[in-house]
Amino acid sequence: RPVMNLIEVAQLKALCAKLGIDYVTVRGDELHMRFAMAADIDVVRVLTAIRAFPSVLALRGQNPLSIVYFERHKDAEALLRSAVKVMEEVVAAYEAQAPEADATGEEENAKKEERP
Repeated sequence: RPVMNLIEVAQLKALCAKLGIDYVTVRGDELHMRFAMAADIDVVRVLTAIRAFPSVLALRGQNPLSIVYFERHKDAEALLRSAVKVMEEVVAAYEAQAPEADATGEEENAKKEERP
């Protein structure tokens, strides 16, 4: 089981990094995922991504902002396992909302670069 825990911790940290989260810690039956101070957070995208899980996820704090995963009466191992599954869906939802490149803007920039 220790090897699986390490794998799950690595998975969770990789998922968190995609959102700009740099610190993960367990406090009782809560898992706190803190955004990096330098992270460029799109709060609307984060809120939209986590709103599918109101019974287990909350956005807390101000500076730095954190996502808190909570499931009452679960030990750290169980909390970690279930948090990875939820965060996979959160990251997928977050990435699905990524603003698409503005083709017109890219064309304009290319034209400006071609001009002497």
